Amino acid sequence: MQWAGGLAITTRPGDIVLEAVDQLVSVDRGWIPGGDGSLYIRPFMFANEIFLGVKPSSDYLFIVIASSV
Repeated sequence: MQWAGGLAITTRPGDIVLEAVDQLVSVDRGWIPGGDGSLYIRPFMFANEIFLGVKPSSDYLFIVIASSV
């Protein structure tokens, strides 16, 4: 998530992102289509701090979602 640093968001090490994707695929293996299908994987982060103003957040959620395609 190289873009995170430019947005003043705390970056996540690549191994944490890959581990999150591995765990999601492991849990949702039954939803992965066979044959010509594929799995759309989207890791993302958003600020979750309760604050009204302009400053980098001190709290973020890192989430990975998946959808069969």
